[in-house]
Amino acid sequence: MGWLLERLLASRALAWAKAEAKRLQAEGLALLEAAFRDLPGKEALDHLQGLLAALVERRA
Repeated sequence: MGWLLERLLASRALAWAKAEAKRLQAEGLALLEAAFRDLPGKEALDHLQGLLAALVERRA
């Protein structure tokens, strides 16, 4: 399996995928913030932002 990781790293596929995920995260956050801007209860927005960040960064 080491050879596969080496080839992925050499091809920059992982770097591209991470950059694309970050771009999509930023786009999603902007849309989410716009949708929640005028609503009361910013706690829900904070929670959704945390979930989106965790999804992109693969955190639990």
